[in-house]
Amino acid sequence: HVAPFGAFVNTYRALCDCHGTPVRDDICHEIDNLYEAQNVRDFALAEFEQPLSAGDVVALFGALRWNSYFTGVAVHRGIKMEREMWAALLDALADNPFLSRVEFDGVPIERATFVALCARLRANTKLALVELSLRANGLDDKAAAALGEYLG
Repeated sequence: HVAPFGAFVNTYRALCDCHGTPVRDDICHEIDNLYEAQNVRDFALAEFEQPLSAGDVVALFGALRWNSYFTGVAVHRGIKMEREMWAALLDALADNPFLSRVEFDGVPIERATFVALCARLRANTKLALVELSLRANGLDDKAAAALGEYLG
């Protein structure tokens, strides 16, 4: 029997190996022990000891892509999202049908990335999204238009 987080941690470890990124044992420990004990369902990068490397985040979002336990994902101010990190998150949002909450709080999102985000959310017809939080992001007109298209 593999605990809900065991599958996540195993996938994270495999993706770290695939991408040549060292596994962060502190992250594995937190997920295996603290998340389950506290019934944490939101995946928030800010919960992990910083700094996180781009490789850490790519592997974590890659594991989230196929995970059925987490129902929310949050990226908060202070997390510098690089292009490959956004790509991994967009892939997770395109494929994971279990995420109902997505939060970007004070995270600068380039127009092209935001348009891609809306397209991925729109393409995932199985996505159970009920909450999209974009606090303090300063979206421009084209990004707002993409959001309007997504919301239909």
